[in-house]
Amino acid sequence: MLKKINKKDLLIISAFTILAFLIRIIFFNNVNGDMVNYLVPWIEKIKDLGKIESLKYTIGNYNTPYILILTIISYLPISKNGQYMSAIKIVSVLFDYIMAISTMILTYKLTNNKKKSILSYIIVLLLPTVISNSSAWGQCDSIYTSFIIISLICLVEYKFKYSMMFLGIAFSFKLQTILIMPLYLYILLSKNEKKLKWQDGTVFLLTFFAMGIPSLIMGKSIFDTYSIYFTQTSEHQELFTLNYYNYYTLLSPDKFGEIHYLVNDAFNYIGIGILLVGFALSFLFVIYKKIKISNKQIIEIGVWCIIFTTFFLPRMHERYAYVADVLSIVYLMVYGKKRILVPILIQAVSFTGYVKSCYFYYCPEMSKVASAINLISLIIISILLLKDFNVIKFSKKKTNRQKKITE
Repeated sequence: MLKKINKKDLLIISAFTILAFLIRIIFFNNVNGDMVNYLVPWIEKIKDLGKIESLKYTIGNYNTPYILILTIISYLPISKNGQYMSAIKIVSVLFDYIMAISTMILTYKLTNNKKKSILSYIIVLLLPTVISNSSAWGQCDSIYTSFIIISLICLVEYKFKYSMMFLGIAFSFKLQTILIMPLYLYILLSKNEKKLKWQDGTVFLLTFFAMGIPSLIMGKSIFDTYSIYFTQTSEHQELFTLNYYNYYTLLSPDKFGEIHYLVNDAFNYIGIGILLVGFALSFLFVIYKKIKISNKQIIEIGVWCIIFTTFFLPRMHERYAYVADVLSIVYLMVYGKKRILVPILIQAVSFTGYVKSCYFYYCPEMSKVASAINLISLIIISILLLKDFNVIKFSKKKTNRQKKITE
């Protein structure tokens, strides 16, 4: 692809790269609860416990790789909270660009179209959720998403062991990587001539365990090193959702869907039940029908997996559809402008949660509206997915010319 980029392309890419960075600088002073209550205090605790030596302790609820990044930040010649906050955000912004470049490469691999690839780079950098996540909020979703995108690049190039390695790196940064993992199982169960094999999964596991080695070297126990995700999943058990508008807010007894506490366990059981049945039936369909999955369908299935899972799984944060936010742009480039509604709806739902959590603005009516929009987006992408696998067919209206020919 690099050979096809000319001076005009470089000028466009450079212009939007600078523009995207300038926009991000505007939000660098944005202070939020996660920074004040968690990230900055974690760095201060890391410094108090001997910096690199602190890896033997459990600090926060993030896995070793991200805590290691915070440990590196603790070595910088800075001391003020605002400086720590900027350092954290710079790391996230750096991965915004790595993610956008990876998205551009993935788009090119799937379309062989330079213009679409460059456009995907620009759009991803300027997505409201991507800008907000890194520069305003200082979250690390662009880090694990970057590795997921790289994993998908390897997947469409049939480099399966590398794909599993990068997926393992992504998982070591964020548990939410699990939301796209059903995609890899679909490919494993498919009748593709070149596909994942069960033994490729060992690369994923070895990579995940390897990412925890720095903590083990410093003296942290094996259990404490690798059990952090069990701690995460045990949090907020009393809640339906954490500012992600889905099935639970749609059916909330509150007029505006703002009662996020569990009123009845049936909500949980029904939502998880729908999720399990939906995946089970789709896995059986792939096996029974001996389905072959094309490279562009990989993107479509990936987006569907995330939207389907986040819609019915309880305790979803507003950031958990982040990979779908980015991957839906690749989906648009692959399938064309006729499907532009899909990324628009996905972005609208995600950003609604950001408006409340990141910018502290709330309009009561938006909860039910965003939940309904999320349902519509799930229905649309599900129908399109079924159409692309010839499960359902749309009848095409004949043009006047076609009618005359048949007559």
